[in-house]
Amino acid sequence: MATAHSRLGVDIGATTAAAVLAIDAQQTIVMPDGTPVTPSGVFVDPTTGALIPAAAGLGRALDRPDCYLADPITGLTAGPTTIAGHCVDPVDVLAAVLRHINTEASRLAGGPPTAVAVAIPPTFGPRRRDLVREATQRAGLPAPDLVAAPVAVAAHLTAASPPPAAGTCVLVCDAAAHTLQLTVLQHTDTSVQILATAAVPGAAGADIDAILTEHAGQPIRDADPQRWSRLTTPHTLDDLRDQRSLQNAVRRAKEDLRHAPRAAVALPDPYPPTVLDQRHLAAATQPAHQALAAAVAEVLAAADLDPATLAAVILIGEGAHLPHLTNVLHETTGHTPIIPTRTDIAAADGALHATHSLTTTRAGQIHLPRTRLTPRHLIAPILTAAASFALLIHTVATADIYFGSRLEVRVGVEEIGAAAIMVLLCAYTIANLAPTTYLHGLPHDTDPTTGSLIRRTYTAAALLGLVIATLYGLAIGSAVDFADNTYPRWAILSAAPLAAAFLLIAAIGPHLPANAIPTWLRRTRLPLTATLLAATGIIAMRYATTTGSNLIPGGAASATRIGAAITGIGIALTITRHALSRTGLALILGIGFAAVATAGNVPTLTIAYTIAITWWALTITATTITTAYPQLSNTFPILPREQGR
Repeated sequence: MATAHSRLGVDIGATTAAAVLAIDAQQTIVMPDGTPVTPSGVFVDPTTGALIPAAAGLGRALDRPDCYLADPITGLTAGPTTIAGHCVDPVDVLAAVLRHINTEASRLAGGPPTAVAVAIPPTFGPRRRDLVREATQRAGLPAPDLVAAPVAVAAHLTAASPPPAAGTCVLVCDAAAHTLQLTVLQHTDTSVQILATAAVPGAAGADIDAILTEHAGQPIRDADPQRWSRLTTPHTLDDLRDQRSLQNAVRRAKEDLRHAPRAAVALPDPYPPTVLDQRHLAAATQPAHQALAAAVAEVLAAADLDPATLAAVILIGEGAHLPHLTNVLHETTGHTPIIPTRTDIAAADGALHATHSLTTTRAGQIHLPRTRLTPRHLIAPILTAAASFALLIHTVATADIYFGSRLEVRVGVEEIGAAAIMVLLCAYTIANLAPTTYLHGLPHDTDPTTGSLIRRTYTAAALLGLVIATLYGLAIGSAVDFADNTYPRWAILSAAPLAAAFLLIAAIGPHLPANAIPTWLRRTRLPLTATLLAATGIIAMRYATTTGSNLIPGGAASATRIGAAITGIGIALTITRHALSRTGLALILGIGFAAVATAGNVPTLTIAYTIAITWWALTITATTITTAYPQLSNTFPILPREQGR
C-alpha cells in the first residue's frame, strides 16, 4: 500500500513518454531511465518474446531494429502483429511502457499510485479510450482518468493562475513527431471543451525529417542510386540498421540546428559525413508552414469562432522551437504563441491538474452541461412502459375465473411481479436521463446541481414506481372482480428491492466525483435489449400455457420452449455485460430454459428473471458506491472496482 495519497500523470507520445507524480501536495518528475522523458517504444526479444521498454529496449534495437515498436499509442487498434516470430498485442506493448513508469512511481511513492491520469490524443474515441484503460490496468495501475492532451496542456499553463473566464477560447498547436495537430478549446464553468480539432498534413516532425534526410542523402543518391533505394526501402536487416542510423543522425542534426548555423550528419559507410545548415532547415519547414497557415483558418472556422475572439495560442511538441513556426502562428492568429517552459512534461502535469479539480469536486456542487430532451431519449422509457403495460394486460387476459359454489380466480402472480418490475425500470430510465438532459425548460440560473438532480429523480423513480406497482396489484383485483391482497403484495415485494437500490443511489449520487458521472451513467444504464427479451419471453410462456394448443402454431409445448429460451437469453444479458460471458451464458440459459420449460415450470422461470434484475440492481448500487468512494473497493474486495471515468 502507498504510504501517502499519490496521483500519477502520464503522457505517452509517438517517440517519448513522460510522467509526473503528486504525493499529497508534493510533485516530482518520474524518471525511470534517469531523464525526464523516456523512449516510448518497446523491443520484442526475438528469443523469448519478452517486451523490453524504454531505454533498455532502444539499446537492444540498435542491433535488431526489426524487433522494435517505436510508437505504441498510434497502433492501438491495429490488432495483434507478428514481431520476430512472436504475436504481439498492441495493448500489451502500451502496458509494458506504463508498467515501466509504474515501477519507478511506486518506488517514489512507497507503493502503487492511488490515482492515474493519462493524456491522450484529442481524436481518441470510445474504442481507443477503452484500450488505453485496459493497458493501464494491465500495467498494475488503477483505472485511469483520460484527458485530451490539448486540455491537459491548457490546464498545465493555468494551474498557478486564476481559471480563465467561461467562454474563453484558445488554440493549441501540438507539433509532434508524427502529427501536427490543431485544437480549439473553450473554457466553461466546470471544464474545458474541445470545439474543433484537425491534423495538418505534411507538417509533422517526421515529414520535416524526411525532407532533411533527402538533403543529407544527396551524396549517396548521386553516387549509388541502388544503395539509396535500399536505404529508403530496406530489404535486409543491414539495410534497416543503416536506415534507422541515418534517420537518428538527421533527427539529432535538426535539434542542433535550433542553436547552431550548421550540423554534421553521419552517413552509412563508406560515405563521409555531410552537413545540413539553416538553408536546408528552412526549405524543409516551408511546406509545413504553408499548410499550417491554411489549417489554422480552417480549424477556427470549424469551431465557428471569430479569430478576433481567440484569447491565446499555445505551442507544444518537439517541433515547438523550430524556426518561423511561432511567426506563422502569430501572423495567422494575431497572438504570439505561449510555449510552456517544460514542454516535455506539460501534458503529464496538466493531466493531473485537469482531473484533480473534478475528482475532488462532487456532483452536489456543480452544474454539468445538459442537452435538450429529444425523441431519441424517450425510446427506453416508452419501450419499458409498453412492456410493463403488456404484462399487466396479459395477466388480466389470461386469468382463469371459475363460477362454482364460490368464485375462484387463478392469476399468474409471478407475471404481476414482472409487470411491477417493468414499472420501476421505466421510472429508472427517466431518472437516468436527468444528469445530462433537460427534462423541463427552466433557465440555467435556476437549475439544481447535478447531484440534486440525481437525488430528486432517483428518489422519485423509486417512490413513484412503488406506488404504480401497488396500483397494478389493485387494478388486477378490480379487473377480475376478486379483491385479493396477494396481487398488490406480489407487486410490492417484486419491486421493493429495485426501489431500495434506487433510493440508495439517490443518497450517494451527490457524492459522485464530477468527472466520473459520464462513465457512471454509462455503466449503470438499463440493459434495454435484455429487458425487452425477458418481457417477451415471459408473455410467450404464459400465453402458451393458458391458450388452447390448437390455437398456437406448432403447439403449446413448442411455444413454451421458445418463450423460455428467450427469457433465458434475457436473463443472461441482464446479469453480465462482458461480451464473452454474455455469449456463453446466453447459450447455456437459452438452451437450459428451453429444455426444462413446462407449464408447471413457467412460474419458476419467470421468478428467475425477478432474481436476475434484482442482482442487476445490486451491481449498479455497488458501482455507485465504489465510484463515489473508490477506497471502499480496497476495503471490501467484493465490491466492483471503478473501471475508468
